[in-house]
Amino acid sequence: MENYEKLEKEGEGTYGKVYKAKDKETVQLVALKKRKLEMDHEGVSPTALREVSLLQMLSQSEKMEKYDKLEKVGEGTYGKVYKAKDKETGQLVALKKRKLEMDQEGVPPTALREVSLLQMLPQSGKMEKYEKLEKVGEGTYGKVYKAKDKETGQLVALKKTKLEMDQEGVPQTALREVSLLQMLPQSGKMEKYEKLEKVGEGTYGKVYKAKDKETGQLVALKKTKLEMDQEGVPQTALREVSLLQMLSQSLYIVRLFCVERVDSKKEHGKPLLYLVFEYIETDLNKFIDTYRKGPNPGPLPPSLVQSFLYQLCKGVAHCHSHGVLHRDLKPQNLLVDKDKGILKIADLGLGRAFTVPLKSYTHEIGTRRYSAPEVLLGSRHYSTGVDMWSVGCIFAEMAMRQALFPGDSDFQQLLLIFRMMGTPTEKQLPGVSSLQVKQTTNLACAVPALEPDGVDLLSKMLKYDPAERISAKAALDHPFFNSLDKSQF
Repeated sequence: MENYEKLEKEGEGTYGKVYKAKDKETVQLVALKKRKLEMDHEGVSPTALREVSLLQMLSQSEKMEKYDKLEKVGEGTYGKVYKAKDKETGQLVALKKRKLEMDQEGVPPTALREVSLLQMLPQSGKMEKYEKLEKVGEGTYGKVYKAKDKETGQLVALKKTKLEMDQEGVPQTALREVSLLQMLPQSGKMEKYEKLEKVGEGTYGKVYKAKDKETGQLVALKKTKLEMDQEGVPQTALREVSLLQMLSQSLYIVRLFCVERVDSKKEHGKPLLYLVFEYIETDLNKFIDTYRKGPNPGPLPPSLVQSFLYQLCKGVAHCHSHGVLHRDLKPQNLLVDKDKGILKIADLGLGRAFTVPLKSYTHEIGTRRYSAPEVLLGSRHYSTGVDMWSVGCIFAEMAMRQALFPGDSDFQQLLLIFRMMGTPTEKQLPGVSSLQVKQTTNLACAVPALEPDGVDLLSKMLKYDPAERISAKAALDHPFFNSLDKSQF
């Protein structure tokens, strides 16, 4: 964008501002349309994405002059059809002319879907090259066959599905699955990596330490199955990929190098997804363990706690400024480069984009010990405050070398919180004031390693009312960090 010099604002609409601008190198005048990436609940900006894909697909080509209309041969709900001739080759073609009727988001959905469908599903006549050997599976959306390419002898998996149309004549499930697999083509590049050892396993996949055979670079491979939802889309994998691609330009978010898709021979050709990350040796949980149970146990140096917390707030502020909630912040999801003293946020499998006003989200959220009270009580309406509560719990754990609220159930977790912080009022946390749990301690007593500024910052992160919790951005300016050399960050 540095190539362009804005001259004046030309217009403004629901979805953005338009500026007259000049290319500094060529002096060409252009129109710049500026718009925010308003995210839906899956972390996708549908209006902007649709407009960009539409304009890329339907750029004005000036090629219509090559056709000579001969006669109108039909007319339907969505347009007129003409018999025409290519002036150069003499070939007869059918031209379907239609207006781009826009929906409320400025997108002509019917035309867009028809064009994308026809581009994606041309009748190729290539199925004759395959010989079906046996049926190997069947699901809601189709049958899977083991087959052989008659020319090469290569074994393949054929997924046969009916094009069940919606009311606009589009087979949604098939369209989504095909577009996903086109987006994540089988690259064959996984052979360049040598797996060294499995270093972790979570809800959504296994993680391996691996080495690039050519460069010797160490990477982390996250292997996940493309488990489809009822619409044929692997939401968790897609969500993590899209969020990481958007966020990983920050030093404090683990860097995603690339995404590779392979077909598993063990799973009847079922696709697997490998996310290739930078490799970082340890996580914050293991790092704290070295101070708790190592050969020389002792507290983490206050300067290190200060540095790690500052970096964590920087990473969380970056996520929140891009409209993303992490929702699963805990020491195991924070990677630590011990040599460089760098802390990075990882594992955005539960990450969600948020909007204002707040939407209703699922109660599928991270580890109990770092969960905010409103989440433990089953609230489906939450925002950045859930991440800041987790940051507070992590802050205390670095100072204490043990969890601040080590509950074994949601109810016990709440009791531990209330004993530390007092029973919240009905205004602070509706529905729990009747419990009246006796407060037996406070943050200053529970975390004696913290100076008054540290206790003050922690208390601001652990407010009962999510709206009163300090933001990640505001936390960066708290007096707790006054003695930190911020220039290094």
